[in-house]
Amino acid sequence: MLLSSWSTPRVHRGEGGVCVSAMSLPRRSSLLLFPSVLAVSLGVMASPAASDPSATGFKQFTSAAETNGVSYSFEYPAAWLMAYDRTRENPTGPQVMIGEFNTVSTISAQFKQLSPDVVIALGLDGSNHVNTAGALAQYLSEEPRVSPSTVELTDFYQKEISKGDRMGFEFSYALETCRGNLEEESGGVKVCLGPRNMTLQTVTRKFISQAFYDRDRSGLYILSAAAPVESWTQVESKLIHAIETFHLSSSSSSSSSSSSI
Repeated sequence: MLLSSWSTPRVHRGEGGVCVSAMSLPRRSSLLLFPSVLAVSLGVMASPAASDPSATGFKQFTSAAETNGVSYSFEYPAAWLMAYDRTRENPTGPQVMIGEFNTVSTISAQFKQLSPDVVIALGLDGSNHVNTAGALAQYLSEEPRVSPSTVELTDFYQKEISKGDRMGFEFSYALETCRGNLEEESGGVKVCLGPRNMTLQTVTRKFISQAFYDRDRSGLYILSAAAPVESWTQVESKLIHAIETFHLSSSSSSSSSSSSI
């Protein structure tokens, strides 16, 4: 498991295996989206998602192929709405977001570029000097961990996975945030305060993500599914289905070089 408080990453060995903490890695933006951003994206930009519903109640999303021939796909609930699809104009960063209004549940994809130093520090170069699953989960969740709005981030698990000839990583955690001002009282107790110092209720969302490294582009293809903890059981099977159907494919000319670690 990962540590609960974070700073700029550094690879080190501690309780639970090798982790990343201060100094080894440069600060990076995280793919992880905050609840307020999700709500705005879904409420303002939502439009019906394309494709016809399948007999199973899911649709398939497939991205446009990159210059190296790699594309990704996953299945999502047919009734959910497409907040945006930027796969054709955004080669990096957030690319897709799909959501459901009633439970504020989301499925999002992004490509995250990695510098050579980060690739080495995370063990994605094949050197096997760190626990890559744990280091990668920590690196990707750096921003919300140090955000002033974060009350607590609780890690559930990190593990390596395999899909076809590609090795990837899966991790899950819960993020509790404050939509007002987060103040720390005596004894280290954190309180979420709104106007006139009224106590506000915090929001906790559960995340599950998969990431696959592509050597040709030196970056990660990442799919994340999230929902508020109080409605997680209502949508858990749908979110897990989306994650389990996440696949990267390559053209015949690039399949050998673009396979992950």
